[in-house]
Amino acid sequence: MDNRPIGMFDSGVGGITVLKEYLKLMPNENYIYYADTKHLPYGNKTKEQIISYSEKIVDYFISKNVKAIVIACGTASSLAYESLISKYDVPILDIISPVAENLSISKVGLIATQGSINSHVWENKIHHFNPNINIYSKACPKLVPLAEKNLNNSLFSKIVLKKYLKDLKAYDIEALILRMYTLPFIY
Repeated sequence: MDNRPIGMFDSGVGGITVLKEYLKLMPNENYIYYADTKHLPYGNKTKEQIISYSEKIVDYFISKNVKAIVIACGTASSLAYESLISKYDVPILDIISPVAENLSISKVGLIATQGSINSHVWENKIHHFNPNINIYSKACPKLVPLAEKNLNNSLFSKIVLKKYLKDLKAYDIEALILRMYTLPFIY
């Protein structure tokens, strides 16, 4: 049995939602969580910056002898994943591929950072597994700072989210992708 930890990182604390799911699925594993709050938010950074930050984090994890790394950040998954898997021998997992592989609906909304939306990685991976899915994307740059300040349930957050989702509502989507989750569309 390999007792080495699994490294997991995000630009902040939002990736803890990913960690919670891993803890449910693999409760006997050890984890190291890295929140790169120094560079938060990633969504307004260049691809080169995201790759550089991600490489430094992966180097840190390798120095801690991890057995695998999970990119719990949607922006880093979008912009750095391919570069990281080509450079490092340690298994590296992103949060986009599992969602893309398991979607079986016809219309999906996607809300993410500007960097994730601009990369088109979500759309490309989803269409790789199912080219018939219609994807409606919306960049939501204000959501990460609100989540990092733990204002998810504030009135201001609800107003901002409702404004972002108004455009997607017109497409009659069946689910909404927010990071790694698909949720029933209720707005």
